[in-house]
Amino acid sequence: MKIPGGILFLLGIATLIGSGSRFTASPGLGRGEASWQCGAAKITTLPVDLEIPGFRYLREDTYSCGSVTRKMRIYFHERTGLEFVLVPGGTFLMGSSWRDGDQDESPPHPVAVQPFLLCRTECTKKAWDALGGQDDRRFIGADLPVEGASWESVSDWCRKAGLRLPTEAEWEFACRADTRTSYSFGDSESELDIYAWHKGNSGGRPHEVKRKRPNAFGLHDMHGNVWELCSDRVHDSYRDAPRDGSSWDEGASPYRVKRGGSFLSRENSYCRSANRGMSAPLRNCGHVGFRPAHSIPREAYE
Repeated sequence: MKIPGGILFLLGIATLIGSGSRFTASPGLGRGEASWQCGAAKITTLPVDLEIPGFRYLREDTYSCGSVTRKMRIYFHERTGLEFVLVPGGTFLMGSSWRDGDQDESPPHPVAVQPFLLCRTECTKKAWDALGGQDDRRFIGADLPVEGASWESVSDWCRKAGLRLPTEAEWEFACRADTRTSYSFGDSESELDIYAWHKGNSGGRPHEVKRKRPNAFGLHDMHGNVWELCSDRVHDSYRDAPRDGSSWDEGASPYRVKRGGSFLSRENSYCRSANRGMSAPLRNCGHVGFRPAHSIPREAYE
């Protein structure tokens, strides 16, 4: 049964008020999206000397994007040679409200995410090949993002590397980087070329990672270049979705969530922070890649 968009919208507001979080509303944006600015209900303070097995601390960098500036700790993953950002834990409002009430991004709901490590870039073919990843690639280049791999083959590679796919909630939390605008840099599509490779500027191919400006968490290519796979199964809405940032692996659908849009995205809305796509787990898709993550044990910071 469809629930009218107005009711979903009010349910999202009521849920957030009940959680005690701060929020302010701003006018609806392109294609009916309502933008929300949600204050973090909790930010986890992590030890300065945090040590993570398999990783080497490199430095602390400052990044600015849109109206947000953050200092982020950068770690080097010994096995793959990839750089990771230490993403702080916090509570955010996930999803968006759409006026037609038939979109999978509703209802907006507060989610608590624990601290975790996330790769600064999409996984490169150099790192992928080093651990024997299997794919049907169309493009050659060590610093290009992986494309032409299935969800199953990506999951296998992550296990070999001692890593994992991010949950959908972790992905959106990291993409937004303390924002509630359509993109991590704001609401204007006129700035998309600065941050993303999409159909309008990609020339129909993926590009080397880190060629576009990062968000406030120091993450490149969260918008565009290749779709990024998550651990969650696909659901048609966020009703009954986990509120603790964990993977939503329950349900009959075999399809898995992909996020962020790609170099083939015809509509810029596909690159929005809240947009959701799906991928068959055994299908090798030429514009789908991934960004590996790593859990941090609670005992390391509590």
